Amino acid sequence: MSVAVLRPAWQQPGLVQAESLLKAGIVLAVLSLTVFDRFGLRVTGSWAMPAAIAAMYALALLMLVSGAAQFNRERISGFVAVVAVAGLSFLINTWFEPRPYRSVTSWMLVVLSYAPFTLTVVKVDPQLWRWTLRQFSNAAALVAAAGIAQFFAQFFTDAVWLFNYTPLIPDALRASGQWNTVHPVATWVQEDGYWIKSNGFFLREASMFSVVLAFGIVCELALGVRRWAVAVMAAALVLSYSGSGLVTLAVAFALPLERRALARLIGVGACVAVLAVLFGDALNLSYTLNRIAEFGDEQSSAYCRFIQPAVSVAQGLEMDAWSALIGHGPGSLTRAGATCADLHEPTYGKLLFEYGLLGAFAFGALVLHALNRSGAPLRLRIALAVSWLFLGGNLVSSEILTMIFLFCAMWPAGVAARHS
Repeated sequence: MSVAVLRPAWQQPGLVQAESLLKAGIVLAVLSLTVFDRFGLRVTGSWAMPAAIAAMYALALLMLVSGAAQFNRERISGFVAVVAVAGLSFLINTWFEPRPYRSVTSWMLVVLSYAPFTLTVVKVDPQLWRWTLRQFSNAAALVAAAGIAQFFAQFFTDAVWLFNYTPLIPDALRASGQWNTVHPVATWVQEDGYWIKSNGFFLREASMFSVVLAFGIVCELALGVRRWAVAVMAAALVLSYSGSGLVTLAVAFALPLERRALARLIGVGACVAVLAVLFGDALNLSYTLNRIAEFGDEQSSAYCRFIQPAVSVAQGLEMDAWSALIGHGPGSLTRAGATCADLHEPTYGKLLFEYGLLGAFAFGALVLHALNRSGAPLRLRIALAVSWLFLGGNLVSSEILTMIFLFCAMWPAGVAARHS
């Protein structure tokens, strides 16, 4: 007499195959955020779909093909609201605003970037969320090691490909846009000796390299710290000479707000102080510390990212009667000359300037639900939210949106809370 073996739903044969497909999509998404960052799929002569967005769609497709996905009603409602408000802003500004500020392409990019958020997976191994964070942490450690080797290799070779191998990639597979790695003035960290910031070799900019490292460390905090991995990523973060990752990490270490958070901050501060004393002169760490003064420099990255958008929003309210409610239309921030020379378009400024209060509410509701439903650790959710608002580059930043999808949005309700 045979006895049936009872297994959890996620261990049934069909779902085991679905999990394999999901893992393949997750690995592709992780690689797109790290080693494939310079790649893209050429769509037009001037624009290529970033690897991160392409990988997010590939993961969403695998979710559907495997039968492990379902559409989330709340998320669909939020997405419809975002598309509707963005479309309304485009139409009203087209009808009543003679200046050619809006762009239908920008509206389509919004639709493209947020559509995958409507999907979530069901009936998966609860440990798969932890597995995903571990894969990202491993990839972050890999690019960290590459970044450390890259930084010190510049003292032995002046090969251009060491910091920018993008020209070696076929045009059909090359990411579009201009990046700091191809502008030497933006990459030197000191005038005497011309040290170049590490961009992790694989990534386009030191800024995004530092953000990837910060989230790699945050993933380690969620999983149980591997000291060697944290040490490698922290060392690479120092050599990126970027404040973006430091801001992300500071937010993560400060949360949740409890007694241990103060102890963590004191411990990190002590490590930073020791590092500055021991290696400050040798590595020119004063460059990073002195960047705090950039908030007062109108042509600096910090001013363009945190100060200028608020100024632009305040000035934009005087342009049209409807701008406070629905903004000036998709793509109008740059066309209206409301950005700095660095062309930083942080999400909060782009939201209010282009889509107004209605747009800010619609986008905020969609992203907030995407961040919170899985119950991921609070420090991870807050770090993602801060990165989306301030550090991602703009409203359709492919890397930050893919991280939100990968860490939070794609998972069933509460799965991370039960296994973090």
